Amino acid sequence: LLDEGQFPKGSMGPKVQACVNFIEQGGAQAIITSIDHIQDALLGKTGTHFKK
Repeated sequence: LLDEGQFPKGSMGPKVQACVNFIEQGGAQAIITSIDHIQDALLGKTGTHFKK
C-alpha cells in the first residue's frame, strides 16, 4: 500500500513507513495512535497496529 501511494507523505505515510521499518528490523509490534489514546491502544482497543 505504501508503494501504491495509499498513505500520503504529509499524512500517515511517514508513520506507516516507520512502523514497517521497525518491524522489518526485528521489532515485535508497532502502534500508531495519539498520546491521548495510548492506554486504549496498548490494550488493543484503538490505534493502527502492526505485527510481523
